[in-house]
Amino acid sequence: MSAVKFEQALVKLKTTGVRMTPQRHAILSYLLDSTAHPTADDIYRDLEDRFPSMSVATVYNNLKVFIEADLVRELTYGDDSSRFDADMSDHYHVMCD
Repeated sequence: MSAVKFEQALVKLKTTGVRMTPQRHAILSYLLDSTAHPTADDIYRDLEDRFPSMSVATVYNNLKVFIEADLVRELTYGDDSSRFDADMSDHYHVMCD
């Protein structure tokens, strides 16, 4: 993960009054490191060992905060699952059958 991108995200969250919790920090880092466009469940499963008291709802609530701060975009593919992408640059997403 780019330290600059992470610092920019922290500044953006701070200016909107969002407090940085350990869980929020871990979820944001996970998203900035990921190129796989994870689901909320993917994020939860990968972080639950480090944060045993964290729930899937915590992940969703933090994703909502990141979306509202324009740090993450939600990707929907018509199958009732959402994936999340922290790369906010214009780029294509291709789905193969």
